[in-house]
Amino acid sequence: MNRETACQLVLVAALLLAPLAPVLVVDTAPPERASADDRRAVERLEGLLRDDAPSPVAVDREVLVTVRLRGEGSLSADRLDVRRRYVRQGTRHAKGYVPLSTVRDLSSDPAVGMVRLRAEHADPGRVAAGVRRIGADRLHERGLTGDGVTVGIVGGGFRISDPELAGHIAAYRSFGPAGGADHGTAVASVVADTAPDADIHAAAVGAGTSTAEYRRAVTWLRDSGADVIVDAGSYFGHGDAGTDGLAAVARNASGGTLFVTSAGNYAQRHWRGVHEPDDRRWVDFEPGVEGNALAGGEAFAGRVRASLQWSPAPGNATANASEGRNATGTTGDAPNTTTGEYELHLFRRGAGGQRLVTSVAPAGNGSSVYLDATVPRGRYYLAVAADNVSTPHRLELFATRDLRHRTGNGSLAVPASQPGVLAVGVYDYGAESVAPFSSRGPAGNRTGVDVVAPDAVVAPGTGATGGTSFAAPYVAGTAALLVDGHPNATATELRSVLTASARDVAATGPDPATGAGLLDARAAAAAADTRFAGANDTAVGTAQAEVDGATRDAADDGNHTDASGSAPETGTATTATPVESTRALPAVRR
Repeated sequence: MNRETACQLVLVAALLLAPLAPVLVVDTAPPERASADDRRAVERLEGLLRDDAPSPVAVDREVLVTVRLRGEGSLSADRLDVRRRYVRQGTRHAKGYVPLSTVRDLSSDPAVGMVRLRAEHADPGRVAAGVRRIGADRLHERGLTGDGVTVGIVGGGFRISDPELAGHIAAYRSFGPAGGADHGTAVASVVADTAPDADIHAAAVGAGTSTAEYRRAVTWLRDSGADVIVDAGSYFGHGDAGTDGLAAVARNASGGTLFVTSAGNYAQRHWRGVHEPDDRRWVDFEPGVEGNALAGGEAFAGRVRASLQWSPAPGNATANASEGRNATGTTGDAPNTTTGEYELHLFRRGAGGQRLVTSVAPAGNGSSVYLDATVPRGRYYLAVAADNVSTPHRLELFATRDLRHRTGNGSLAVPASQPGVLAVGVYDYGAESVAPFSSRGPAGNRTGVDVVAPDAVVAPGTGATGGTSFAAPYVAGTAALLVDGHPNATATELRSVLTASARDVAATGPDPATGAGLLDARAAAAAADTRFAGANDTAVGTAQAEVDGATRDAADDGNHTDASGSAPETGTATTATPVESTRALPAVRR
């Protein structure tokens, strides 16, 4: 290299560094003598400019893969560090670790039908804390990740391009008008965290859904192969339509597929009572109290939603109302033989007295009303008016704001109130008790709530902070892990294992607030191992994996719940309404 070339290289370097210094002075006069170090420095710089610098040594990290074997094909131990083997639908599979650089070669092996690179979280801190709380992370380490399992989710809407769901959504279909996507996206993210290799099929039903739309959504999920279905919404009657249809869909689905749902966030937002008609127009919430203050009587601004339902009271009205029974002695909507009707009113309190904001009356011969209003900052309360009512009626009020006069027991809505459905409440690890907002049973002669779980959620951009909507997907995800290990387990068996293995966290035995107790994924896996040993293709707790005689022991080992209780969004449809995610009925979804 001549001096002129060296000077040009120094000038180029100076120009590259110019933005880094306020003033840069370059002396291009030829030096009297160039040392060996100077020459080597110039040569290194010249190499960088020619882009021929030596590449850094690549780190060949190991990745987790699932391999589907062909026929009687076999793999040697040096091809795959096996952690688990199993048979699904007559085909042998193996799960284990291989160097990333060998994945392509492994896929071309004649014995291999398919290689699937398992999804990973780039940032482990983005995984919801509840995964560790319930012990699901330990099952992941043992190779139970929901591989080959499908979880169906019913939600108002989904943002399927969300980074939290990347690689998890295998199928999506909409069955109603578009609804908000935040709630469904956050629910799906918890499923993905709990069962990271499960396929998610998402059925969007909008903010409100009809019985026909809901039936189509659930039927599609079942027909598409969902092993578990989760619906984290609550539904309330709207206008002249009740929730009987939606309740029947959930009940029927739970017979062949594990159907998981949120208990609801209404323990502090629910009131139930019996109205004995007299000459007064306004119904008492407590003796002599005709108004039920919202938000504990504190000032607030925003959306107010409330659902009022009524049915004829049975002979022993008070007893049956406390037990959540209708005129036939069973739970759910009573036959519509009511006389007269009820109206729901929203009032604002002020220095000048009280002012009516809005009111709703039933359409036709309806036995429910749904109120939806957005209000400026102020103090508000609800009141119920009786119109030509001549016989006792059982009344039930749900709201999206805390009620001053409330009934925690029996605060389950559809579908959580239905037999066969697995209803999930929220456990507050900090308080070491059920979260105060978490809906309680009983539902008829059942506890209503089946288990409780954490509600921690990590879904940036969705605004999700907690609630039973995010406890339910932990149970659905755990069920997917059990199916991963025991693909022949039935819905009834899964339900039994999940409840029997739950840790009692209240009074001894099942109770209306916590059901069978706190979800424990590791205990559920152990219970499944015991129950299904020899009955299915593999055992959930198997730590020893083997492929064609190659055996290796898999490692085994063995946080707070955000108890905000915020209710999911609600909307209006032509048939039913939830309030958690709340949908109205037509049904309104919350």
